Amino acid sequence: MPRWPFRLVANGVEKRIERADKETGFISVEWKWFCSPLEVAAETRSSEGEEWGRLLAITDRDNRVKHWAMPMAMLAGDGAAYRERLLSRGLIMAPGKFARDALHEYISTARPGEKARCVSRTGWQGKSFIGFDENFGGTNE
Repeated sequence: MPRWPFRLVANGVEKRIERADKETGFISVEWKWFCSPLEVAAETRSSEGEEWGRLLAITDRDNRVKHWAMPMAMLAGDGAAYRERLLSRGLIMAPGKFARDALHEYISTARPGEKARCVSRTGWQGKSFIGFDENFGGTNE
């Protein structure tokens, strides 16, 4: 299985591009920047195991980190809706099709090690009480 072709660096996210020389067969590697710092921090889902998404951490130009639980359903269309939300939170993107496609692939193929549960309201959610700033009881599912 090929390795994941993305890396998070100080100034953002880059995609690994490999090019083979037609004459020599030599493969050159280039890392191409496509957006400012954006971390896929966790996979999200409802307590019923539906409504999957990604918890994204966007670092804006003031170096503030903003979190957004993006529904995976937003990847079904052309991506304009989720890009609009990311840009409004301070993400900077390179212009053009490469950046749009790379961002889409980055978010959709990321497999973060953390999972988070999203709820639509505060209060009891199964065995856990979900508050505004703190949660009590239950498990870490």
